[in-house]
Amino acid sequence: MRPKARHGRLTVLACLWAAACGRAPGGVGPAPARANDVSEVGEVGEVNEAGVTDAPPLVAASAPRREERRAPDAAQPALAFSGGDGGRRTRVYRLAAIGDSLTDAHSKGGAFLELLHERCPRSTFDNLGVGGQMVNQMAARFSRQVLGQAGASNSNAPSYSDVLVWGGVNDLYSDQTAGRTVAKIQKDLAFMYSAARARGVRVLAMTVAPWGGFTRYWSPKRRGDTLALNAWIRDGSARGDVSGVVDAWALLSCRPPDDPDKLCPAFARRDGLHITTDGQRKLGQELHARYFADCE
Repeated sequence: MRPKARHGRLTVLACLWAAACGRAPGGVGPAPARANDVSEVGEVGEVNEAGVTDAPPLVAASAPRREERRAPDAAQPALAFSGGDGGRRTRVYRLAAIGDSLTDAHSKGGAFLELLHERCPRSTFDNLGVGGQMVNQMAARFSRQVLGQAGASNSNAPSYSDVLVWGGVNDLYSDQTAGRTVAKIQKDLAFMYSAARARGVRVLAMTVAPWGGFTRYWSPKRRGDTLALNAWIRDGSARGDVSGVVDAWALLSCRPPDDPDKLCPAFARRDGLHITTDGQRKLGQELHARYFADCE
């Protein structure tokens, strides 16, 4: 009977060992649970560069999924999706708007971008406006902030499907103090247009808005320079420089008997240069209707 008792003790020890190791006697334990493989897409950081205060990107913090805000490849103007009402084909855009105080959110500019974001919640509209800048200053930061060229301080800048270039008014009234001429303004604008086109980015331009109410700096010569510059910008599509033009001068100026060189009263802030939210949103409506109507 002694060997039988010994066998019983061994059986008990085997069971205790199996329980401690999480195994059934003589079997294989359950496979460990697999971790979730889904990873989130990181936020796009604000553009920072020494000596320049950059406006924050107009990106809704409440976007439901960051995957929907990923930047398209620069060689492809936008990500296309089939869907919408009746199978309408829609797109997710990523636009950079470079400009002066009329774009800079810190200067109460950029409401046209807010309207675009309201109507295109899955698309991204980054505000790269800096108050007070002339177009040569915009051109100096264009490659870093918009194109992210290799070797630049911001070489990891996101790819954009579109860029909107709006500037020139600060140059026009700095003709004497900074030696800015229409030819120089055109050269700097043309540089930004061509640099973006070379990267497969759709380029949109905006004419200089009426600023005849800015009487401290308005003059017959500067009026002539403004009209000449705007005519050149309007012809950008025909030259192949840009893919589209929004005519801020025509949209925001008043017609006779009012002064067509001035912003309409509903669109003018007290200085006669800066544009009210209503005026900016009118520009946004034009941008949406002509170039982003198929947005998501």
